[in-house]
Amino acid sequence: MYVKRFLQLFVVFFIAILLSELVVFGLGIKTLFWTIIVVSVLGYILLVIPLVVMTIRKAKEKNANDASNNQFGLVLAKLPNKITLAYVNNTKVYNSIVTFKQSKTAENVLYVVTPKDTSRAEKIATGDTVAISSWFVEATGLRFSSNNVVVDKLTDEQLKAELVAQPEIKSLNENAENMLVIKLTLKSVLIESFRDNPKTIEW
Repeated sequence: MYVKRFLQLFVVFFIAILLSELVVFGLGIKTLFWTIIVVSVLGYILLVIPLVVMTIRKAKEKNANDASNNQFGLVLAKLPNKITLAYVNNTKVYNSIVTFKQSKTAENVLYVVTPKDTSRAEKIATGDTVAISSWFVEATGLRFSSNNVVVDKLTDEQLKAELVAQPEIKSLNENAENMLVIKLTLKSVLIESFRDNPKTIEW
């Protein structure tokens, strides 16, 4: 990111100096004093305007991302922490109702805990395709769903580190370190309701 910004600033600076020199040459200015004044004023104007534009664009992108994240957080706050988890195993589709916990550090990350010795755990652990859908609010129809989910079945070593970084996982089960913990990273979600048009949020 910093290399990209440096290159942008260098290009803007180079163009500003070049245009300033062309203006001085076009106006036929010969004296050093007026050359310095014209180059300084034009260079400053030509340098500042692109910087302001880039800053505004960056701020708009950040605000858009914050708004998207805030909106998903508000949706989760209105829904029970249960989802239907659909997964494919050996070409067969299975559905399970599971309780999830949202990560405190990444809004698009959900954790699911299930016993290791169940058939559901075995099917999920060997599956390769997952989709989720939430409960819905009866009055408004508010719900979310996603078929763009990255599934990580945490190994014992990964789980130890994750429990330190994300202690909220234990709120799903105090014995989480001895269970199968699945990390669901949502790349996009579809939010729907009776009142508003469907909206997709991407990360």
